[in-house]
Amino acid sequence: VENCDCDPFLYDLDCSCFGSQEIRQRLERILCPIDLGILAKYIPSLRFILNDVPSRTDNIEVNETMMHTLFGKLLQALSSKRNPILFFIDDLQWADSLSLTLLTALVKGSRPDLLNISST
Repeated sequence: VENCDCDPFLYDLDCSCFGSQEIRQRLERILCPIDLGILAKYIPSLRFILNDVPSRTDNIEVNETMMHTLFGKLLQALSSKRNPILFFIDDLQWADSLSLTLLTALVKGSRPDLLNISST
């Protein structure tokens, strides 16, 4: 992955057991191009992994539920039984209501063997 030395997200993806090509294939299998474009708008480093991501997603109205779904699908694509995702959230008591709503949606919609969330 290009530029992974300056982007922690890309570095972690590149150093995972999946190669960047497999991650791209998993993302493209789970998410349609428009959804990938929306995610790349909020996580720009995804553009280094993905091919031909639609850049014109400004006219698409994105609501909270849609973002929860897209983020959940992103996590689904990035995790596996061999490599589950662990979220560690420090100082959860300071989280805003949108972050708590996202965490609630992730917990309700996730498989425990693929996503674990821990906090202090």
